[in-house]
Amino acid sequence: MGARLSFLRRAEAEVRIHGGEVYYDINGRNVGKLLNVDSYVDLPAGTYQIRMYQSHQSGSLIGFAEATVTLQDGDDVMVRYAPPVTVTQPGNIILSDYSVSTANGIIADMNRQINTNTEREQKAAETSQRNTKKIVTWIVIGAVVTGILWGLVYVWILWPIL
Repeated sequence: MGARLSFLRRAEAEVRIHGGEVYYDINGRNVGKLLNVDSYVDLPAGTYQIRMYQSHQSGSLIGFAEATVTLQDGDDVMVRYAPPVTVTQPGNIILSDYSVSTANGIIADMNRQINTNTEREQKAAETSQRNTKKIVTWIVIGAVVTGILWGLVYVWILWPIL
């Protein structure tokens, strides 16, 4: 009968943010890469070593993660890769029971969370930029006013003396 490993697809927002390709190996042999659809690997019952990692824009491979899974006949195990936050950190592999509704829910949550975080970061950057412009404006106004005041002091007080 056999068992199945179901590799969860990448969320669109994750691909946009992290880029690169995510690869998976089973027992040291490269089997494939994550796409925009779930990938399935049918295997006989047994114990398997899963390794996942992703390519980086620098051309290197980062985020290595490993997990061991023991499959029984009829098992359908979802394998989900969580990419690292920085290039020096490892990724994570999360194993759970697979169902289409669970997979769709996870992807929807990931897209929503990443989009929310991106919007929050954009708003913070815009606020920071506005505040920086305000500070620069006040510094320029202060410099101009100070220059005008010194000019008036020179004209009214120092000029008649000289």
